[in-house]
Amino acid sequence: MAFNNYKKTIAAGASSASDILVREATTTDVIIGLNIANTSSSATATVKVEVDTTSLLENAKIPVGGAIEVIQGKVVIKDNDKINVTPTGAGVDVVMSVLESA
Repeated sequence: MAFNNYKKTIAAGASSASDILVREATTTDVIIGLNIANTSSSATATVKVEVDTTSLLENAKIPVGGAIEVIQGKVVIKDNDKINVTPTGAGVDVVMSVLESA
């Protein structure tokens, strides 16, 4: 087992699969943290977070200079599960902490 952080900057209005993909699982892993920060200096970010087609968060508003912790516990992701973050209104920075299978 190994701990890894995945970081991604996502622009407001990003919609293509590669632009909103934070990570695709290649084994069974455990997400132990997912934080999203608004990077805009003038606009509120509204975000949606999904694991494949299952919504973890819908229409969450993050004010200018703010952040949100989406996952505080543990979420198991399996091979080929995709973690997507879709922001509107402002761009965001995403940091996801994962305990990966060896």
